[in-house]
Amino acid sequence: MFGFIRVFVISFVLVWTQTLWAQVIVPVDDFPPWKIVSDEMVKGGLDIELTNTLLSKVQKQPKYLVLPWKRCLSVMQNGSADLISGVTKNAEREGFLSYFSFPYKTKSNKAFYIHRSRAQDIKKLSDLNGLVVGVLREAKYFPEFDSSLTIKKYDLTSDEQGLVMLKAHRLDAVIMTQENARYLLTIHPDLSESIKEASYLYHENIEVYFAISKKSDLMKDKDKLENALKLMLQNHEVEKILSGRHYSKNGKP
Repeated sequence: MFGFIRVFVISFVLVWTQTLWAQVIVPVDDFPPWKIVSDEMVKGGLDIELTNTLLSKVQKQPKYLVLPWKRCLSVMQNGSADLISGVTKNAEREGFLSYFSFPYKTKSNKAFYIHRSRAQDIKKLSDLNGLVVGVLREAKYFPEFDSSLTIKKYDLTSDEQGLVMLKAHRLDAVIMTQENARYLLTIHPDLSESIKEASYLYHENIEVYFAISKKSDLMKDKDKLENALKLMLQNHEVEKILSGRHYSKNGKP
């Protein structure tokens, strides 16, 4: 009896304590397996787990705001959101984002996906000349592709949209981060039946960061957040979270 009361009291105190934690507004797009969104609700994902864990280290809790990627950046720019994950550096973003002083992810492969009925494989970048390739709006992939004027690019609001359009022959190819594409093709066998990964891969050392809006009050806690993330990297907690665990169709580990 006393054991039950003790557990109840501890649980109550923990819940009560967490309700006092300050909320941090975090914009997210649907970007499996890093951020998994369904029906405008966050269901899980590697970045989501990492963000939850990081904020808990400094007694804060996230309030997720589901938006397309372009709007995620917009709300960070105008200060109506506080913290963003999965962001790379460029000069424009550095104008409104205060990046952590070190990345939490440093490697990424970019892959191209084509219809299985396509006779010609994509073995080099020039094989894409004249093709219509689906790209996420506002996303950056790699310099030679991003700056190419001979590759026609079609803006997408999500990677899944690109795969659906590719299956319907409305695009010639789609470029995606390899992990994201393989996840989507795993949970959507109807797409994988029609789509395959092309031979050409772009291997890249890419630094992925957390960043705080320069207009956010969270700026005053930046040092604490950086120290917490540094400890998570040192004790391999980040590595364990981002180890590529399988997520089921509903987004749960």
